[in-house]
Amino acid sequence: RKPVTAAPSSIKVETTPARLERGKYIFEVLADCAGCHSERDFSRFGGPVVAGGLGKGMVFPPELGFPGKVAAPNITPDVATGAGGWTDDMLARAIREGIGHDGRALYWGMWYRSFAGLSDEDLASVIVYLRALPPVRNALPATLLPDEERAANAMSPRPITEPVPGPPAGDSRALGRYLLGVADCA
Repeated sequence: RKPVTAAPSSIKVETTPARLERGKYIFEVLADCAGCHSERDFSRFGGPVVAGGLGKGMVFPPELGFPGKVAAPNITPDVATGAGGWTDDMLARAIREGIGHDGRALYWGMWYRSFAGLSDEDLASVIVYLRALPPVRNALPATLLPDEERAANAMSPRPITEPVPGPPAGDSRALGRYLLGVADCA
């Protein structure tokens, strides 16, 4: 079963220094994209990202209890094994809607439900940062889920068809709610 999707858009994100800086913060800190989409050294405290491993993806170790085989894909701009051939819309839909570049539903463990609240500007910033990562050639296997899990997973994504604003300027409570939501603190 294919997930419900909106028609692809032709968005093209403009690169600016401010977006690059904000995207780095969201990717590495707030949303912790590096936590799943990077090679990490779990033999060290906190499992830091290994040199050259940022964004290259990983297969989750079976001892973490995921069903089947779950791989967080290479999202570096490598064209052959990463997201280098993806459009800005493909990246946006993966991040906020849980739709892969090939139209399939991403594994529900991807925080796209929380990232659905990511403002359009912050989403653009993440895309700019992803495009700036060094490309890393790292082919990963596809996620393989049991049939029942795969069918349930396909029902989860929802298209975003309206603009997503950020919190109102100067409203610290709204900013706090926004940050807690995007960071998946709940």
